[in-house]
Amino acid sequence: MKALVILGLIGLITASPIESRWNLVPDGEGKLHLVDIHQKSDESIEPIFNPETDTRFMLHTRSNPTSGQQITWTSESIENSNFNPAHPVRVLIHGWNSGLTSGLNTAPTASYLQLGDFNVIQVDWSVGANTINYISARNRVGLVADQLARFLNFLVTSGAIPNMNRVSIAGHSLGAHIAGLTGKRIRAGPNGVVQVIFGLDPAGPLFNINSPDDRLDADDAVYTEGFRTNVGVGGSGFSEPFCHSDFYPNGGDSQPGCGIDLTGSCSHSRAHSLFAESIISDRFISQRCDTLQQARNHQCFGERNVSMGGEPGNVGLRGILHLRTNGASPFAQG
Repeated sequence: MKALVILGLIGLITASPIESRWNLVPDGEGKLHLVDIHQKSDESIEPIFNPETDTRFMLHTRSNPTSGQQITWTSESIENSNFNPAHPVRVLIHGWNSGLTSGLNTAPTASYLQLGDFNVIQVDWSVGANTINYISARNRVGLVADQLARFLNFLVTSGAIPNMNRVSIAGHSLGAHIAGLTGKRIRAGPNGVVQVIFGLDPAGPLFNINSPDDRLDADDAVYTEGFRTNVGVGGSGFSEPFCHSDFYPNGGDSQPGCGIDLTGSCSHSRAHSLFAESIISDRFISQRCDTLQQARNHQCFGERNVSMGGEPGNVGLRGILHLRTNGASPFAQG
C-alpha cells in the first residue's frame, strides 16, 4: 500500500503541466514533503524569522570538536572563543528542515578536524528552515546570505583573518544557494572574493538557470564546484551545470546503496556524505566529459586525473566530470 501511495504521488507531480506544480521535495535529512511550488507563502501562519538574531554561527575546532561555541560579529566574541586567526575558515550551511545535527554539519566537521586545524563554522538558520512550507524557507535564502556575508566581512575588517582567501563554504540544497548569494554579496564589497564554494546538490525547485543572480553561480567565488546527486526527472537537485566544475557521481541521479529510491531523497542526501569523505580522501577519481548528456549517460571518455571535492579544492579546474562510487562508506573507488 505504501508503494502505491508513493507511485500515486509521483504520478501527481509528473502527469500534466497543470499537475506538475506539485513536487516531492526532500529536506536535508531525506524526509519527503509534497510542495505546491506555485502557491505563495502565507507568512501569517509562519513562525517569525528574524535573520539577524535567528541566524547563528557555531564554531568548532580541535579544542571543541563536537560542542559548538556561538560567535558573533564582535571582537570580544571572537577573542573569548577558540577561534584561531592562524587557521583557515570552513563554513557549512544546512538546507530545508535541517539544523546543527544534520549530516551536512556533523560529518564534514569531523572530517575537517581529523585532517587538520580549522575554524569550522556551522551556520544555523534552523528557525527559518524548519517549516512545512518549502516556499517560506526558499524565500529566506537571501536573508541568511545577508547575515553570513556580514559576518565573514567582519572577520576580515576586524583582523580575525587576513583575507577571503582563507574562507571556503559548503552548502547543501538550499544551503548551496545561500553560499552562492553570500559569495555575491562579498564580491560586491571591499574585502575580496571567497576562495571556494561547494554546492552539494543545489536545490532545483523555485530556482532558474536563467536567473544566476538569484542562485549559486560560478562567479560567486574564486572557484565553485557542484556535487550533483539527484538531478533526474522529478529530482530535488538542479540538473544543469553552473559551477566552474560540476561532478555527476553515478550519472547524477540514482546513487548506489539507495535502493529503489523512487523519490530521490536518499540520493539528494548522499551529496554531503560524499563531500565529508572527500575532505580526507583523494580517491574520488573522475573522468572529464564533453557534455552534460555524456555525464548523465555514463559515456565520458576524457582524462581521469582529478578527484572530486577535497581540501582545499580543485581551484583552476573547469568542466563537467563523471565518476562512480560505492553504495556505502567508503564511497570512493579510486
